[in-house]
Amino acid sequence: MAKNYQLREAKDKNFVFPPCSVQLALSLLANGSNCSTLKEFLAMLEAKDLNYLNTTGKELTDLLLGSTDEEGPQKFFLGGVWIDKSYNINLSFKTIAENIYQTKADFLMGASIMWGANNVIVEANRIIKEATHGLIKNLLGPNSLDTRIRLLLANALYFKGTWYENFDKMRTKDSEFYLLDGNSVQVPFMTSNSLDH
Repeated sequence: MAKNYQLREAKDKNFVFPPCSVQLALSLLANGSNCSTLKEFLAMLEAKDLNYLNTTGKELTDLLLGSTDEEGPQKFFLGGVWIDKSYNINLSFKTIAENIYQTKADFLMGASIMWGANNVIVEANRIIKEATHGLIKNLLGPNSLDTRIRLLLANALYFKGTWYENFDKMRTKDSEFYLLDGNSVQVPFMTSNSLDH
């Protein structure tokens, strides 16, 4: 999934695909599924049941949302799900989304005539910009949704910290960095002889 996205959407850009974001997004979606689809989610996520999946999801979101002091790393996590209001969604899904996955669940989603796809883009971008303190301004571009979309799931993870042991700038060395297409480029690498951390 990450490789396909990088080759199509993120080509020639810096791109990070946090596994915990994928885990949380798919775990939440599993809660909205049943029968064979639920079994496939559980098998893919290596979970024996939804209870196990939700317990793990709660532990992960608690870790990501844990308090930070001024000296420690700064971090935040945001999840959001927008669902077309013309669908009958079990309200327990909203409760699980908000209480376990710390995801803002909104049932006003609608690429429907009443709400319009562009309104969803504006609303989702506003919430994401506010929650990320302006770091992510336009996650969704103009016309990125159309009337076929019935569910929009998004999450963002922010982390800013300092090295436990700073790297000596004088030890920066150029070396090969390999690209997905098999080519390589020379880039500066931080180096250290310390194996303690």
